[in-house]
Amino acid sequence: MKSLLRLLPAFLLFFTLAGCGGSSSGGTTPVSSSIAIQVSSPTVTVSQGSSASATVAVTRTGTTGNVTLSLTGLPAGATATYQNPAAGSGGQITINTTAAATAGTYPLTVQATDGTYSASANLSLVITAVSNSIAIQLSSATLTLTQGASGSDTVTVTRTGTTGDVTLSLTGLPTGATATYQDPAAGNSGQITVNTTAAIATGTYPLTLEATDGTYSASASLSLVISAVPLIPTSYSWTSTGPIISAKSDATHNIIAVKDPSAVLYNGRWVIYASTVDSNGNYGMEYLNVAKDWSDASTATPYFLDYLPGTAPQVFYFAPQNKWYLIYQWTPQFSTNSDPTQPQNWTPPSNFFASQPSSVSAWIDFWVICDSENCYLFFCGDNGNFYRSSTPIGDFPNGFNTPVIVDSSSEFDMFEADNVYSVEGTGQYLANIECLGPQGQRYFRALWASSLGGTWTSLGNTDSFSTPFLGQDNVTFNSGVSNWTTSFSSGGLLIDGNDQTDSVDPNNLQFLYQGADPSAYSNDTYGMIPWQLGLATATTK
Repeated sequence: MKSLLRLLPAFLLFFTLAGCGGSSSGGTTPVSSSIAIQVSSPTVTVSQGSSASATVAVTRTGTTGNVTLSLTGLPAGATATYQNPAAGSGGQITINTTAAATAGTYPLTVQATDGTYSASANLSLVITAVSNSIAIQLSSATLTLTQGASGSDTVTVTRTGTTGDVTLSLTGLPTGATATYQDPAAGNSGQITVNTTAAIATGTYPLTLEATDGTYSASASLSLVISAVPLIPTSYSWTSTGPIISAKSDATHNIIAVKDPSAVLYNGRWVIYASTVDSNGNYGMEYLNVAKDWSDASTATPYFLDYLPGTAPQVFYFAPQNKWYLIYQWTPQFSTNSDPTQPQNWTPPSNFFASQPSSVSAWIDFWVICDSENCYLFFCGDNGNFYRSSTPIGDFPNGFNTPVIVDSSSEFDMFEADNVYSVEGTGQYLANIECLGPQGQRYFRALWASSLGGTWTSLGNTDSFSTPFLGQDNVTFNSGVSNWTTSFSSGGLLIDGNDQTDSVDPNNLQFLYQGADPSAYSNDTYGMIPWQLGLATATTK
């Protein structure tokens, strides 16, 4: 009995603990509140003068307070900005450095707190060195000027670790060119201006632009292109005759149109080769011989060149071979003769090319002109392209190289019927190209170049329907002559002499063209238009 009583207090204590303890059906064990953070990367790398960021993820246990971030251990020249997580689960730290911050690795501590609970994480900051420098860039790598003109180019300066005043200089300028400068100083933009004299030689000059702040330097290349000023008149007006040559038929040729004339003086008379169109729309060629004053033009009897399968001729004397050439289409072909007044003696056709070159999408209206070194074949494509091919003058008519496009425009603004001339007293060249106006009216625009193999550009105010080289808006008909045509179409300037240089006198320009009655032009298909030939004389010098 005593033994049982001695055991009773221990039993009761056990029972009490068992009844109050953590069985599955009893109370919960308390959980400690906290926050924890994790940085997206243990290392942030930033170059001097730059910024970099890291995200901070927040894990919360039993707390919802706003979390703020801070960073300790930042070196001189580095600061931090924070996007605090607040009540959310993520934030961001951005470290900003100055150019003067010392390169190296720095151990930092990211700290987060909601005012009650805190957490921290290690972060390594790596600052990399940046070499101080300046760099420059031109708004254009090429500056193109005509002789006597000035032009400017903008210079942009990029600075790395430097704020000194920047000055500019230009080396390589040719004789006749000088430069002035708007220095960037402490800014990031400047300007150079190149001034030229009228005597500067044409050409392309490689220049070097240099910039310096006294400690650091930079350079950039600039190509200076000097082109000639056109010495050829840049606007024109004309007077015109009525039709001086019309279609003539014979027993075997029912001709409705004469067109595409090419005329040269030979033995004091005009030798003219032209296209013909018969009543079936078939093209051919004819020869005419006309007095120098055109007095017998209307009565000249044509000789039809039925044995040559071509049209749109050009006739000229090729002095190096003491031989006459007749150039014509549809593919570029030629025949030769010892006497242009003997139209029956032209040789059978020969081709300039074995086949149409792949560089040519279409070709029409071929014209040959030579300088002292090369002969050039120019032509159009009825598509806005103006082409050129060349061969050494000693190889003519063989060896023409692959044609290239020397100028282009919209289809009707550079259509067909091209002619090219050397302009006496200028050392320059003139090209006429036929275009189509708003109602289909034909007119000529003009291009010019300082060399046959050079760059061709529009000549002054001569490149539109309202301001043409030759067209209805700048032609006045002679007294007593009706306005018999509004189209001034395929033909050409009358050259001085008759040789391969195709030279013209800019003070005595005359243009033999094809025209047609406006009603016939608007009502007939192109092949049925009754073209006639008229003569225009320039009145603008």
